Amino acid sequence: MILDLSIAKISVFILLPIFALIFEGIRRKSFARMQHRIGPPIHQPFLDMIKLFNKKKSNTLGTENVFFRISPYLDFIVCWILFLPILGILNFNYDFILLIYLLVLSGGLSILAGLSSNNPFSIISSIRDMIMMICYEIIFAIILIIVMLFTNVINLSNLGGIFLAYRLPLALIGFLYIMTAIVRITPLDTVSAHTEVLEGEDTEFSGKGLAYLLWSAYLKDLFMAYMLLFLFIGYFNWYYLFLLSFIVALIIAFIRASTCRYKVTQAFKRLLYILVIVLIEFVRIRKGWIWW
Repeated sequence: MILDLSIAKISVFILLPIFALIFEGIRRKSFARMQHRIGPPIHQPFLDMIKLFNKKKSNTLGTENVFFRISPYLDFIVCWILFLPILGILNFNYDFILLIYLLVLSGGLSILAGLSSNNPFSIISSIRDMIMMICYEIIFAIILIIVMLFTNVINLSNLGGIFLAYRLPLALIGFLYIMTAIVRITPLDTVSAHTEVLEGEDTEFSGKGLAYLLWSAYLKDLFMAYMLLFLFIGYFNWYYLFLLSFIVALIIAFIRASTCRYKVTQAFKRLLYILVIVLIEFVRIRKGWIWW
């Protein structure tokens, strides 16, 4: 295992939470403009965090539960360290397995936060999240394995500047689809559907706990945008990908503004279809049927 503690990479890693708030601000502003609204300023997420950190925690149903108290902080830490392998700070063979594990752990902590709050809406949201995770986590793992098999590398830092968007089209389609489920935007935002389950798993949280849960979600959104570019566009330098990730924010805003929410059963069925598509891509690569 190699630990690269260069000043440039550590500086980027420290600034990731700031980048995540900017990413969310651009996404909100873009979404509003697509609906012909002025929308909030790009720095609105910063104001939200300041307000929540200064707000007193209210006594809620799950206050006495230890998991209710610690899950927001753990989720934030896990979402932050998701970037260690892809930034090249943590480098070892088969490091993509760690990436899969951390993403599953982050989803599990979100579910735990909802279940530990003892709120019926949060519990429903957590159950929905478990149903969705059955598919999208498996799809994410298969896509990573496909990329590793196709490029014949065993760690993420060796992917280099390989452009794979046209070479692995089915994997790209699958990633774009599950990205909407992981970042919880329409049509696959059934977990956090505000008109059905209020704030979902975050309903009972307030103050710093809610701030860290929201910040974790913003970090995960940035991570998925970064991974889309890292896997299929190619890694050249970190600032190049971060600039492109803000273009992905515009794409996410467009998808959210132009689609309708699926029901849980519909979302699950469509994720199963995507799983089949990704498996076809996996079989194609294993058989050596490569057209470029």
